[in-house]
Amino acid sequence: MPSDEHSGQCRNCGTTLKGDFCHVCGQSSKLIRRPTLEILKEAVSHILHLDSKLFLTLKLLLFRPGRLALDWTEGKRARYVPPFRLYIIASFFLFLLVSFANRDVEMEVAQFHADEEEIQALQTELNNARESNDWLTAVFLQGAVQAIEDPAEYNRKMIKNLPKAAFLLLPVFALIHMLINIRQKRFYVDYLVYSLNFHSFSFALLSVNMVILFLIPQISFISVILYLPIPAYAAIGFRTFHNQGWLKSIIKAFLALGIYCICLLFSLALFFALVLFL
Repeated sequence: MPSDEHSGQCRNCGTTLKGDFCHVCGQSSKLIRRPTLEILKEAVSHILHLDSKLFLTLKLLLFRPGRLALDWTEGKRARYVPPFRLYIIASFFLFLLVSFANRDVEMEVAQFHADEEEIQALQTELNNARESNDWLTAVFLQGAVQAIEDPAEYNRKMIKNLPKAAFLLLPVFALIHMLINIRQKRFYVDYLVYSLNFHSFSFALLSVNMVILFLIPQISFISVILYLPIPAYAAIGFRTFHNQGWLKSIIKAFLALGIYCICLLFSLALFFALVLFL
């Protein structure tokens, strides 16, 4: 049986090997045809390594705001789960919970009956907007008309496209963050990494809060308290990421969140209007 590793030449392209992987084609020097026990040991080792990376990543993400993004931009990357992958994991669980919670909404929507007079009035306004070339108003009215005419289909498309809309807001927050710190000598991608981490934390918090409110619906009247960690996280994260004082960090964080909330509200309104065209 040939040696498993470092056989001298790459079995794929014949290049002389200088390590575990061929520097020309990238193929591993290790053979797949090995004793089963050896393969299992390597698989377990790989899983444990991934678990340790995930544990360290979550530890910094949840309890040391800004540190993960700072390390990543400084080149300390191999020890952490990549920021985009972390965002995908967080968004997956959040929108899975949203879809689950939406079942009750679907039952209510199924019992909804449109008011023909209301539809006719909206249709008239829609025609007027089109005649006057007011395209923005026409888009909103078109969405409103179709949402009332077929609320079940509207709700289905809204839930389906919500993750896409959330993803499009990532570069918006990164841009706001960069403009507020325009004097910092950083690239836009640095702020994009911070945005990915910030949204990953926010999505994780939203997921936890949804579970808490589902299990203890009696506390819904104070549910706003459950979301206070988000501005606090932003302020601490700004201080760590930019190595600035508390006052400046708090002001910049709240300014960024304020502008972002305005953009978010406008984006949500536009999303609800455009959802049927997606």
